[in-house]
Amino acid sequence: MALASTACGAAQRAETHAGSPSRPVAQFPEQARVTQVVEAGPPPALGPLLPRGELHVDRWEMQAEPAPGDPAYEPEGPFEPLLDAAASQRGVSVTRSASLRCVAQEMARFYAMHEALPTERLSRYLLAACGTNAISVGRAGSRGELDPRATPEMLVREAGDSLRDALAPVLIDGAQVGLGFAREGANVSLMVVVAEPSVRLEPPAPPDAAGDVIVRGQLVARADGLLALVNQGEHGVARCRVNPTLALPAFELRCPLAEGDDTAIAHLATFSVGRVLTRHVGTALLRRASDTPVPPYAPTPVGEPSPITAPDSAAATFVERLNAVRAAAGLAPVELAAEQTRTQQVVAPHLLGALLQDEQDSQDTLALGLMAGWDVRGGTIRWADIVGHTVVGNRDVAWWLSDALEQPGSRYVLLRDDVRQVAVGATPVADPEALGLVVSTYAFFEDSDFDAAASRFFDRVTDARVAAGLPPPRRVGGLERVWAEVRTVSAGRSHANAAFQRALNGESQAQRRSLQGVMLETVDLDLGDLPEVIMARRDLALGVAVGYTRAPGAAWGQYVVFLVFPAS
Repeated sequence: MALASTACGAAQRAETHAGSPSRPVAQFPEQARVTQVVEAGPPPALGPLLPRGELHVDRWEMQAEPAPGDPAYEPEGPFEPLLDAAASQRGVSVTRSASLRCVAQEMARFYAMHEALPTERLSRYLLAACGTNAISVGRAGSRGELDPRATPEMLVREAGDSLRDALAPVLIDGAQVGLGFAREGANVSLMVVVAEPSVRLEPPAPPDAAGDVIVRGQLVARADGLLALVNQGEHGVARCRVNPTLALPAFELRCPLAEGDDTAIAHLATFSVGRVLTRHVGTALLRRASDTPVPPYAPTPVGEPSPITAPDSAAATFVERLNAVRAAAGLAPVELAAEQTRTQQVVAPHLLGALLQDEQDSQDTLALGLMAGWDVRGGTIRWADIVGHTVVGNRDVAWWLSDALEQPGSRYVLLRDDVRQVAVGATPVADPEALGLVVSTYAFFEDSDFDAAASRFFDRVTDARVAAGLPPPRRVGGLERVWAEVRTVSAGRSHANAAFQRALNGESQAQRRSLQGVMLETVDLDLGDLPEVIMARRDLALGVAVGYTRAPGAAWGQYVVFLVFPAS
């Protein structure tokens, strides 16, 4: 299991009691709580938790027919009754998925050819290429030799019971399944894959005139918000725009397909109010045209091989490789957060173990504790992200980084243009050979362009109003007193609430008219609900000023947004 989480927090309207300090928008576990989890016992040995019998290949080309949208398929052939018998034996009901049948056919072909299973990285490729909504699958099957003159029907008659028993263990009530059979020379393989998708997607259409691919669907589980990212070119990643007029679980995304990209991977993640971690729920393969072929799987390392044998040597090597990629992408280099890295090295094996054992509480506590950046020096944290997973097959930083940058969520974490510091914790594994890394990235308010931030928020209001059928707002310029007051908050000379009241009073007197306003505090200007008054007025003139504050006891700072408009 992998972790690639970006920080999310819904905007909250601050209470306007003059002089009262702000409250933290983003909640993190105290450092003592992280220490308590780590000191509760030694980290688990990762080796026994990792998959075995997997094989890395340099190239794989699809032969099965993709089926975007997870349509059902009618059972055909001699092996499908074995799947029904296995489900009956387990006492479960399953639904056949043509997308998962595509995955099962490819995995069965791989198993028959190599006497091994595909790696997690190749499995991710197969899921996206086949069009399934699932982000991971369970799999089980059987492999053996068969006389070239024998037919599949003969195999079922002779070994049907054992084949049925091989399929049964992974079947789950209510899950989607697909069955695949492959024959490579004398080798045959039967494979079932099982998934419980967290999202249902319609097949994405080709891009529109603006270059955006429209992705529509429904979430299966409850969530307060949706975030989607799409790869662009070799190094880029962009956010998909969420249609604000639709209420979850229904959603519509506009994902920009970069010029020159025939295909691109998009990741969907959900978030909840008051929580910072996002949850990866779905993947979509976007195509330039409906008949655009799926490119072959052909991974390459980032630079020369850099095997890691001792955890302490990983951080500097990782930063060197990451900075080479960032330079190629035209991004500023990052520095190693030395004190936070020492903390990260202690926490990393515990977090990687929690990921592999699916221990949700420990995952949240440890990941959030690292994102809090209690030991980060050099500024007020505006944003932090974290990525962590274990790559099986080698202990090479070059391959780990290559694997991470293939995924939109991890690429977003590592290649944000505003990241300035990183912390790295490493856990090399000898048997099976593997490398686990946990990497946190940090951006700071001191590097922020608040004029640009105000314009971005105004543009977000404009997009939301236009999508709702309302006229775009008119931008109120000037606002010298409003900006002066928000700067006192950023400088730590005033509480946000008191400064907001002074800003409204001072600007009203200067303009000789009555002004109203709303103050927001948030960790993300692009997420969270907009104030009702902004969407309720048919005609809106709006002024925006942005600064930041760090609430007492908070790990991060948070944006302070002053919204000003004429009284109705």
